[in-house]
Amino acid sequence: MTLRKKTLLIIGSALIGLLLLLLIVSSSILLKGFIAFESNNIKANVNSTVNILAHELTELGVIAASYAIGDDIYAYMTSNDAAYAASHFTPNTFETLNLNMLVLLNLKGEIQFGRAYNTNQPQLESISSNLKTHLGEQSLFRYHPDTNNQMTGLLLLQKQVLLVASHPILTSLKQGPSRGTLIMGRLLDAAAIQKLNDLTQLAINIQPLHHQTFPTTLVQVTEVENQPPVTQILNDNRIAGYALLKDIYQQPAALLRVEMPREIYQHGLTSLWYLSGIVLVFAILLSGLILWLFERLVLARLALLSHEVMQIDTTGNLSTVTVIGQDELSRLAMAINNMLEQADIYHERLRRSEASLAEAQRIAHLGNWDWDIIHNTFHCSDEIYRIFGLRPRSVEPNYELFLTAVHPDDRNLVSSHINKAMSEDQLYSVEHRIMQRNGTIRYIHTRGEKIKDEMGQVIHIIGTVQDITERHLIQQQTLQLLEENRFLVHRLLAIREEEHRKLARELHDEFGQCITAIQADAATIANLAQDTQSPCSGKIIFSTEAIMAVSTRVYNVVHSRMQELHPSSLDQLGLVEALRELVNTWQTRHPQTTCAFEAHGNLDHQALHRHEVIMISIYRIAQECLTNVRKYAQALQVTITLNADPVTQQLIVGIQDDGQGMNLNRRKRGLGLIGMRERVQALDGQWLLESAPGQGVRIVVTIPITEENLYKHGRWERKDEEIAKKLLEKYEKLT
Repeated sequence: MTLRKKTLLIIGSALIGLLLLLLIVSSSILLKGFIAFESNNIKANVNSTVNILAHELTELGVIAASYAIGDDIYAYMTSNDAAYAASHFTPNTFETLNLNMLVLLNLKGEIQFGRAYNTNQPQLESISSNLKTHLGEQSLFRYHPDTNNQMTGLLLLQKQVLLVASHPILTSLKQGPSRGTLIMGRLLDAAAIQKLNDLTQLAINIQPLHHQTFPTTLVQVTEVENQPPVTQILNDNRIAGYALLKDIYQQPAALLRVEMPREIYQHGLTSLWYLSGIVLVFAILLSGLILWLFERLVLARLALLSHEVMQIDTTGNLSTVTVIGQDELSRLAMAINNMLEQADIYHERLRRSEASLAEAQRIAHLGNWDWDIIHNTFHCSDEIYRIFGLRPRSVEPNYELFLTAVHPDDRNLVSSHINKAMSEDQLYSVEHRIMQRNGTIRYIHTRGEKIKDEMGQVIHIIGTVQDITERHLIQQQTLQLLEENRFLVHRLLAIREEEHRKLARELHDEFGQCITAIQADAATIANLAQDTQSPCSGKIIFSTEAIMAVSTRVYNVVHSRMQELHPSSLDQLGLVEALRELVNTWQTRHPQTTCAFEAHGNLDHQALHRHEVIMISIYRIAQECLTNVRKYAQALQVTITLNADPVTQQLIVGIQDDGQGMNLNRRKRGLGLIGMRERVQALDGQWLLESAPGQGVRIVVTIPITEENLYKHGRWERKDEEIAKKLLEKYEKLT
């Protein structure tokens, strides 16, 4: 048997065997793949159904929030007006919102309004006793002071599953305190499940969990925490997926079952049969084709190459070897030609790379340069010419030409950075301005790195130049927006303080006079009772004394709230006495902590005394610091100092405690600290916060009290109102 026949026989037998093995393995893999795809498909349908239920809960939560936020219902929770409930919670309301239950809980956890809606007989009914068990003292629906305490989820009743959503009852401005909780519910009854079936085109069933027994394959769904959907093959034609639905207590509430036909599996079996037949036919054809190609492309070429190699000595031309392909035979004949072709390819690649680099530099406004120190020659890319407003290669670049283009005000800065980089072992990096020949000013960022010879002498400096004009303009716009934001914060603080002042004045003028009148009338009644000598005189005198005690208590509470809104001593006695009164009041309420106040310098400056913004800002900062000490510091001693420096014309406020301190690198974003910092920065002041765990907290506030600064931050006038209005309109457009 010849070599050609042996080779063809061995290769043909091996090829047929490999094709048959491939058919068996691929069939097994494909069938498993179809089964896995089918399982993933049913799991995806289960997850889609769960997402639909989650969307229903979200929609119900939105409806509950829209009804719970409003001044009417906020007032109803205190007035308990039956007319409001009769006009707003009608059967039409339940029908329109697709509700089966609506409950209003007051602050005591009592049901102020609660009705269920019977869809079979469109009318309102009392809520079931089973539902009332979920509204008791341990209920998650009870009032919570957090105004964002919204909750949605499932609720397992005796025979059904209920979609519920609750929201605290707030004003139209979403402000508290909450006056109760609004709860809405929808039943997952047969009609709702049929709606899901129509929506998803699947067979969906939701079964409440009431101590039912499940197949062994489904036990893991009901017992394992956070178990993903589980599939179960029912038969050759049907498959089902299961997922556990939890209630608001994070306990298993219902079992979701999605059933669908096994179309993917049936298609897989059909495709597998077709694939088997095609592979067998293809194997026979491919075996014959490969044997024929092997004969033509290898064995015949080998015979031809053997003949042509013998002709090399006579022709002397390797190109006459007509071998086609990329195997050893062809590479042997085309080694020289390939070498020349590769050289040409590398040259083309280099040209394209340089063009790509130039394009990238043009897009990024970034150029590179090379300064030969020894020969004083300067080479740069075309983009640097464009950055400096020149045509590429129009002039011979050098160091003097570069300094000429630098803005006159920045030349000393650039020269000092270059000299420093030359003398010290560090990188050269500086941002400065340049002036193009047409007078345009651009901002650039120049970076450089030294290259030394073997003796340590600098022979080259290479670097880059990037046009950062756009970034610089953006930074300026950002700083302007920040300044405008602080302006608005300053205005908002001023408005709030003015509202506090008005409210405190109204409380003092109206409420204080009423309390005084009540006390005077009570004293008159007591005197008349003593003169009358009636048998009821003792009771009348006792009642009048109680009235006077209660009115005195009410007056003290109102007076305390008036001081918190706006301290009257700040207007009457000045900043020092107001702070001293604040410290004394705080010390009385918290005797376990020693609180001291010290004042130094000329604090009776008339301009400062008239400057309400600075005085109220310092007062609020001290007030907020004492509040933080009470809440978090656990301090034994607090010191507040106020110093007016006549030399620097600055007002320095220091607050220090010996409490537990805090880690400044890991502290939370507290609104109190942010508010104090914004108050200081709005007055062009400086804010310093020092603290460490176990070492207390030290805050130093420095506010300039020059005539210019006092005039700048004086009372708001009409023009300031117009500026604030324009800024607010600008921010509304941006958002």
